[in-house]
Amino acid sequence: MTEYIHTIMNHCAELVAAHITETENGPVADEALENAIRGYDDPEQTDFRYDDELANAVYFLRYIYPYAFEYSVIYDILFRDYGFNSFGTVSLGCGSCVDAWSMAYARYKMDMQTNLSIPDLLHLIYLGTDRSNWSIRFTENGRNGQTRLQQEFSYSLDYGPYDQASFHGRYQKDIIDFIQNDTHYPNFNAIVFPKILNELPENTLSLLVSSIRERADLFKADRPHYIVISHAPKDYKNNPRMKHIASDIANAINYDGRFRITDNLPELWRGRAGRSLVDISQQEDLNCYEFSRNARNYFDSVECLNPDFLTPPRVREVRSRLNIILKNNGEHRCLTSTSASLFQIIKLEPCGNETEAAA
Repeated sequence: MTEYIHTIMNHCAELVAAHITETENGPVADEALENAIRGYDDPEQTDFRYDDELANAVYFLRYIYPYAFEYSVIYDILFRDYGFNSFGTVSLGCGSCVDAWSMAYARYKMDMQTNLSIPDLLHLIYLGTDRSNWSIRFTENGRNGQTRLQQEFSYSLDYGPYDQASFHGRYQKDIIDFIQNDTHYPNFNAIVFPKILNELPENTLSLLVSSIRERADLFKADRPHYIVISHAPKDYKNNPRMKHIASDIANAINYDGRFRITDNLPELWRGRAGRSLVDISQQEDLNCYEFSRNARNYFDSVECLNPDFLTPPRVREVRSRLNIILKNNGEHRCLTSTSASLFQIIKLEPCGNETEAAA
């Protein structure tokens, strides 16, 4: 599993390296790389160029390892709490589908750490949707080795007839359109928003909540459901709307009181695991978690927290050169720490009977 992500990152490093020239004053980016760093070609355009492979490669070098690590911790928490033999995730705003890799990696690590054959006991189903067509994705054929990742997933009609492949893959759809028109997504165990909600304007967030409410009856009260939101820390702390979006979504699903809402799964997981990795960051309506300050004081990178994320030499070299260019451009450096991690895991657990729900 680790070789898979390193292969993609090495590919991104080579793409970026081809546009860097070494001078006596240090590394210099050509025009294409300068445009990729900005994420767009036209100075009038502010949208990230998701269809530009070089822009994708720069994004991967800057963010993917910390994001992949954060998502893998989230899935580890979910798997340990759920305890059933299959787990389905619908990822809304999935982008490059890095969370699909993290999902498979979390199960792989559980298998390595126990005497059980986790892959035989825990079948994974993943469906990602995003309106943007990323040029580099974790779900592609060829150099990105989709077949390797695809082997980690199963096909199940319980989650809806999306296709006949074992890996449900990725659909290029706006998340609002998906929620309003898809009748199967409530069958999935987890609805995951991987660092997407902070990009949506207020009116879209309101439409998101109301659209989920309209489909709320499709969420069956015979199983637990999870809402996972990975936040951009700065946006979460500066945007009051972000502090309440999790409770708004949970209450939209639980409008009739069929579920109990729990927000302390990371705390329970930490206790079972016997380690202090996550702490409550801020408590508004529902808890929000970050990697603990103890962890961040002693481990300045995800490599130290998990050696599986040790950066390959070529990626490290190119990232170092890219960091110099980013600094000269007044841009922030490539992330290697957990400082960009902030997440919520909300569990909606069936009350069990109408009397309890009414209470």
